[in-house]
Amino acid sequence: MLERGQLIAEPAQPDVGVGPTSPSAQSGYRSDIQALRAVAVASVVLFHLWPTLLPGGFIGVDVFFVISGYLITGHLVRQSVSTGQISLRSFWSGRARRLLPAAFTVLFLVEVATFLVVPITRWQQFLSETIASAVYVENWLLSANSVDYMASTNPASPVQNFWTLSVEEQFYIVVPLLLIAATLIRTRSRRTTLMLVIALVTVASFGWGVLQTQAAPPLAYLSTLTRAWEFGVGALISFIAWRVSGGIRQLATTVGVALIVISAFTMGGAAFPGIAALVPVMGTALCIAANSDSGTWLGRAGTWSWVAFLGAISYSLYLWHWPLIVLVPFMTGTAISGWTGILVLLGACACATLSFHLIENPLRYAPVFTTSPTAIRNVAVAAVAGSLVVVIPAIAGMLRAENSAQVASARTAALIATNPRCLGAQSLDPASTPCINAALDGLLVPDPVAAGRDDSNRAECWATNGVTDLHVCSLGQTQGALKHLIAVGDSHNNTLIAAYEQIAKTNHWQIDVAGHRGCYWTSAIQVQATQSLVSDCEMWKRNLNTYLQVHTEYDAVITTYDYGLSSVVAPAGMTQEQAVVDGLMHAWAPLTSRGTPIIAINDNPQAGDGHADCVVKYGLAAAQACAVPRTVALGAFNGLRPAVARTSGAHYVDLTPYYCTATTCPAVIGHVVVYRDRDHLTATYVRTLAPYLGAALAKQLS
Repeated sequence: MLERGQLIAEPAQPDVGVGPTSPSAQSGYRSDIQALRAVAVASVVLFHLWPTLLPGGFIGVDVFFVISGYLITGHLVRQSVSTGQISLRSFWSGRARRLLPAAFTVLFLVEVATFLVVPITRWQQFLSETIASAVYVENWLLSANSVDYMASTNPASPVQNFWTLSVEEQFYIVVPLLLIAATLIRTRSRRTTLMLVIALVTVASFGWGVLQTQAAPPLAYLSTLTRAWEFGVGALISFIAWRVSGGIRQLATTVGVALIVISAFTMGGAAFPGIAALVPVMGTALCIAANSDSGTWLGRAGTWSWVAFLGAISYSLYLWHWPLIVLVPFMTGTAISGWTGILVLLGACACATLSFHLIENPLRYAPVFTTSPTAIRNVAVAAVAGSLVVVIPAIAGMLRAENSAQVASARTAALIATNPRCLGAQSLDPASTPCINAALDGLLVPDPVAAGRDDSNRAECWATNGVTDLHVCSLGQTQGALKHLIAVGDSHNNTLIAAYEQIAKTNHWQIDVAGHRGCYWTSAIQVQATQSLVSDCEMWKRNLNTYLQVHTEYDAVITTYDYGLSSVVAPAGMTQEQAVVDGLMHAWAPLTSRGTPIIAINDNPQAGDGHADCVVKYGLAAAQACAVPRTVALGAFNGLRPAVARTSGAHYVDLTPYYCTATTCPAVIGHVVVYRDRDHLTATYVRTLAPYLGAALAKQLS
């Protein structure tokens, strides 16, 4: 799942008041806003490099959104009131000239770096996000991934920062259309009508943002709908002309800056963009309003050379700093910390300065895009061409990664078909130790390129987001089976399908499987990313319980779950661990009371982030180079063992000896890549577990 630390703002700088270095510097230049940009971009960059130093630095997002709302909407309102119309072509052309040259340059160079230093296992995610960023829908792609169980743990991509650029571009598309629509309302004052429409949208967005932040935090953080009110607050300031003394302005500015600074240091645990976001938003609004027609100390600070410089390059600095933070570790092989963080900061400033002077401003003010008779058409052609320069290589890279994965999968299938000795779990079998097969020398299966897709789960056994019906599939002998079992749980249950299928065929059993994303068999209410996911899970569990009550033919119910996602709502006075155990026992009770055994399988270890990259780097040597200490891999609370111990008719199967040694849990066992991501097993390794899991199940059923 996305973390706030991975989300950063796009500090928009509209055509109005760009900066002292701009060829269009004019009387409309606002040094106070330039100072606000400098404060905001500095807080965001410092937060991403040293999050403990500035735990709420992400509020730079909110500051930038208010500034954009003020400048852009004020410009459009003045145009509408003075000329009676809004020129969409001129406005959108100006936005394209301002934002696209630097953005497309960064996206293209990120693609080049991805091809050169990033393992091919990451290409699909990174390049798909690059395409989404180029067409300004990155925030919606990240929103979808944040509630996608299999994508929610995706590592941060080097273009993830473009989510805010996407939000702003969507704002730039919708706001002028909204204002044009508002002018159709016949009133005595066009200015008042526009203000009321903006106020209505702002209030509605704020209310929705508060509700969504409570119900679905990841979605709320990224949504244009929940962020629109921040732009709206800035927009409403453009209608206000303060007529107060200079002392009041100075005080308001001081209070506004204080609210921003306090937020940057204290908002680390706050939910955004809910009520807490009012603090930095209103702080920014105070600063802008107080400086509307006379200077304050903030405006004077904005004229200082280093502040003006930082404000001027803030957009380019935003564009560059996050890709460097993500890509430098791939280049160096080590995480960013200490002096490397300082070097990244200096590198980002250098790239931003060059980008600003060589790309951003020259193309923005090039005569071919400004004074030429076909300027607007030229901008449109250049925008399309630039997007294609980004999108076409990304698609080519994704196709290459897909082809590599297919070829690797075919090689793995051919090897598995020969049923070689000492493959996978058998190499840890005490009865086979030492297990040596010369035919496996140099082989690694599945190929790391294809490991991420080496999954035996299937739609007929699986319910995903938005699905509450029980999807039950049957494996093995469906007629005259010697034993009839059902395996239920979340994805860690369904990742064992390859073993269940082999066990069922070997023993002439029928094993049914029913799983749901992030939802395991418990009576407790699970903690989920959104309220809708909680509701889906609870309804699915009710359907599961009804199904198990009706179907009395099962000889046993198998269950397991991801310990890392086991958090539940604990009743008052009860610890989280107690609530987890009680939820399991209460769910099992109706079955054990009628004599149906419960067989609980211990969860597999957690491989952790960066596992796939490590295996790609070290190959067979990853067995130890990428191993996770046993205490870390098995560190999550295991609720199954105590629940089994306290439940008559429940049995416990522990496969840990086939995942871990006495000290570590290797990434490669018996020439097989164990994990396809941070915590799910590859189907290839699961198949090698089948003899041992099958023997354990048979023992409990005897």
